[in-house]
Amino acid sequence: MSTPALLANGKLQMGMQIRGGPWKIVPLARQHVNPALVFANERQAVRAASYQLLADRIINDRDWNDSREIFVTSPDEGDGKTTTAFNLAWALSTRTKPVLLAELNLGRPRLRAMLGEPRIRYGVDCALRGIATEWESVFSLVSDDLYVAAVRDAMNRTEAKRFQPLFNSFLNWARKEYQWVVLDCPPVLSRSWNGWFRECAHSTMLIVRSEKTPAVNVNRAVRRLDQSLKGVVLNGRGIVAWNT
Repeated sequence: MSTPALLANGKLQMGMQIRGGPWKIVPLARQHVNPALVFANERQAVRAASYQLLADRIINDRDWNDSREIFVTSPDEGDGKTTTAFNLAWALSTRTKPVLLAELNLGRPRLRAMLGEPRIRYGVDCALRGIATEWESVFSLVSDDLYVAAVRDAMNRTEAKRFQPLFNSFLNWARKEYQWVVLDCPPVLSRSWNGWFRECAHSTMLIVRSEKTPAVNVNRAVRRLDQSLKGVVLNGRGIVAWNT
């Protein structure tokens, strides 16, 4: 199994497209990246291997392979959902390519903060607003295998509700361009998990923080997801474990 890889100068590579021109390579300083992201942390080889094992199990699972998209959610905030979604997307990209991680939590985005707040020209919100194409809203990380569509500017609840249906067009584009699509979603017990998610999130992964997420919330989340729930990831103690 490969371990997290850094560039020779200790910086990570981020590629962004400039409108009307080529992609521009922007280095990310490792110290500004959240250490929980295993691709940026050479000390997390064991944890990285657990995500790669999870990726192998998903790739070999017929239910996941039929859709090749993973809606990642959690019962509440603070369950490690975004970290797990990011690490899973990285692990999948070491097995198959290309992979897209798209941020669907329009009201409380976290991806840019985890990467040290890099400046991006466009985000997935820009594609929804029609001021950028889907391709312009995406940037690459580490290699041409892993791509990210992060929210640039958070939306209020009214805006999010108005633009959310346009995710259908974005997802149709992503399915054609990428082998796997990992979607970082709002918590399932929040008001943001609305009718659009209930209708469209057919292959859902629930992230539970081991020994910390209240069991009553886990049970409520499982009931709310119902048949869309394909598996539960226990996140804690440095590794992830998969339950079906």
